[in-house]
Amino acid sequence: MRALLVVLYCTLALAIFPFPQVAQVSGNSSQLPFDSSKPYALVVGDGGRLFVFDGHQLFPFPTHTSFDLTQVRWRRDGAYALAVGDNSTLLKISLSNGAVSVETIPIPLHNATLESITWKPDDSSALIAGPGGNFLVFDGQKVTLVRSGITKPIFASGWSPTQNIALVVGQSGLIAEFNGTTTHIVDPSPTNYSFFGVGWNPSGSYALVGGDHAKLFKYQQGSFTEQNTAVLFEVAPHLIRAVAFNQDNGMGLLSGQLGLTVIATQSRCDYNIFNNANTICLSYKRIQYYTDLNGTKVDLHRIGHFYGASWMPGTQEAYAVGTALDGCLEPRCVRGWTLARITSSDVTLLLQDRKSDYSLRSIDWQPTVRASNPQMFTWYLIASGTVGLAAIVMVTKRKTLKEWLGHSTLSTSRRPPQNRT
Repeated sequence: MRALLVVLYCTLALAIFPFPQVAQVSGNSSQLPFDSSKPYALVVGDGGRLFVFDGHQLFPFPTHTSFDLTQVRWRRDGAYALAVGDNSTLLKISLSNGAVSVETIPIPLHNATLESITWKPDDSSALIAGPGGNFLVFDGQKVTLVRSGITKPIFASGWSPTQNIALVVGQSGLIAEFNGTTTHIVDPSPTNYSFFGVGWNPSGSYALVGGDHAKLFKYQQGSFTEQNTAVLFEVAPHLIRAVAFNQDNGMGLLSGQLGLTVIATQSRCDYNIFNNANTICLSYKRIQYYTDLNGTKVDLHRIGHFYGASWMPGTQEAYAVGTALDGCLEPRCVRGWTLARITSSDVTLLLQDRKSDYSLRSIDWQPTVRASNPQMFTWYLIASGTVGLAAIVMVTKRKTLKEWLGHSTLSTSRRPPQNRT
């Protein structure tokens, strides 16, 4: 009887003092709950929109900003993420204890459009770049402005996972190397076309840089080698927006305009007198069709534009976000948003709204799956001395997480109306 009274008392206390919740998501019981023990991604878009994505559903959360967000990136250890955007917007996003916390970080630039984020291998700082060639370095507490000598807009950046070097790329062939203090601008550039995506393979042995008119270069040991993409893109020029690598198997993904989806894998090098023992050769395979919401195969050009892509940890699946195309391939038909799943051989449309007034711009999966808050459970267990109370806390905690994420209206089981092309 005494144990029962203790349990009832603690249950009442938990009801009076619930776990903190920053954002509540309403929904209906027909949709799947979010499983916090599995990987999840952050997705950002126009109008300051932020979503949590679990592979099936999008759960929206407020950010208290109406400015467009351009990119989101987790710290390599998964502790928190940063998002950047228009009007000098820099957000710190944390998920823990059934709560989403969004903090605005002031920066020493005004009215700037920030385009890219990349973390150093040791997570000691993040490099943030944007217009005018300015670098911002965030050390976890404050933001410092670093003059780089670059005068062109920067569109993408990437730290090597194993070396103290970041590649920075941008307008009109801009490529630069940054070591944390000094910047080396590649001059002359291998092309005058703009670059929009850069990504390192997991070992840091090479990087791929892609951009306008399907221009693609491999960076290895300080040199750039142009990749032959003519056979992949036929006669119509494509724009490469994002480069992402699977951290488990090293597979590369190039994505961009008109549903561009290309898989890159290391291959045996053909004989070439300029190749040495360390030369890395790559083969490319373009995916040309996607599976629509009704199960039919459709020309991938019609899915929309992919602006960002990220691999789900521990799987061979990537997810891409971007705009939709409403009825034609012309610029006037670009509207709404698209979210698709990508494997080495297929693209599947998961979610799409062709009538919305915003687009999705970036997606990034949390690198590490963390317990929601084991210290909370340990504290109650020590305080009570009973296993029963710990069980009550855990059940209540699971319910709170379920209520926190709720059941989003943006799910694979309930899709918004749309026109077929």
